Amino acid sequence: LHKEEQVVKRLNKKKKSTRKRSIRVVIIPTLIAMITLPIVIVLVMNYYSTQQLLTQRIEQGEKNLATQFTTQLDWIGLEIENTINSLAEKSEFQEVAEDEEAQAFIQEELQFVLTNSMYIGNAYYAPENEEVLGTVENLASDFDASATTWYQRAVERNGALIWSKPYRDAVTGSMAMTISRAIVVDDVFYGVLAIDLDLTRMNSYLTSVQNGNTGHFFVLSESGDYLMSNDPKKIGTNIGESDLFKEATEQTGYIHDDQKIDSYYAKVSRLGMIVYGVVGEDEMANEVAATNRAALIGLVIGIIIAILSALLASRYVMTIAATLIRAFSRVKDGDLTKKITGDDLHILPNKPQFKAIRKPKEIIENSNEIRRIAFAFNEMMDHFRGMVGGIQQKSNHLMDMTHTLN
Repeated sequence: LHKEEQVVKRLNKKKKSTRKRSIRVVIIPTLIAMITLPIVIVLVMNYYSTQQLLTQRIEQGEKNLATQFTTQLDWIGLEIENTINSLAEKSEFQEVAEDEEAQAFIQEELQFVLTNSMYIGNAYYAPENEEVLGTVENLASDFDASATTWYQRAVERNGALIWSKPYRDAVTGSMAMTISRAIVVDDVFYGVLAIDLDLTRMNSYLTSVQNGNTGHFFVLSESGDYLMSNDPKKIGTNIGESDLFKEATEQTGYIHDDQKIDSYYAKVSRLGMIVYGVVGEDEMANEVAATNRAALIGLVIGIIIAILSALLASRYVMTIAATLIRAFSRVKDGDLTKKITGDDLHILPNKPQFKAIRKPKEIIENSNEIRRIAFAFNEMMDHFRGMVGGIQQKSNHLMDMTHTLN
């Protein structure tokens, strides 16, 4: 039984050794790899390049919008400072104690300031030891302005502007900031002029600005409190211990976190605010999906082209090889009339439906390498026939001479 198994193995080996090997198994994979590999490399490079360009575009848009809002906040702060300075220069603010016309003038001026700015919550003036004048409604009769922080700090600054820290208004519940200035002329104190900046109204504008597809903007105070946000629940909460706040050490910059797109921030020094622009993790989802679809389509088309090219090339090589093998086999069998024609080297089948496009070229010396090989073969066969013909003639001549001698 062991000997029989050895015999079977030898026969199998013999069959394998006598099996014809085709160059097609080398040509097709090689050509597919040669065509597909560059396509894959280009698609991968294009994918990362597209992602980088999208990231840069989004971050630049984020920066532009944040800078625009920061500039607007700074401009609003400057406008309010100019307004309060302009009011403080009017002489009526020094005559309010004994002049009813001055009181009416001040009331009118403060009302004008309120109606001409959508971001001002209230404008008011607290004369020394007098009732508060201005646009504040439902003010308690026993309200003592001199006991408030904005009044006391303005008196301490002695005529200089002072911004309060952000606070939640006790009456309206809105986030606000107050700028105040003491009216001091020739070292005589007359009262304190103040204007409230309504952060809630500014928040309405901020949340209306779209940052990309998934992004938004928000504003923090210098201590890390939410002043403006598209989520009302966050307003007033503190994130001073977060990396987002701690890493904002410069006037402007990007904060690098785990997301693909960095968050941009810009500080408003005048108001003590920090504006942030952030986007969601799936900000580039649509663009990336479109890029992936295009890459996949390109890859499929490339693979199809590679396969077709490999099949055509291998068919061409196999046609040439088969033609040469047939020709040499004919010669081996003694047929010295065999010649390779242009029709033998055509990759399309010799069928009627291909007749219109199947136009074989003539085998000439001044052609491509394959046809020059066929031309050399034909010439070789011509020489063989001539040589064999010459030998036959000499042989016949020798035979004739032999008969004559006999």
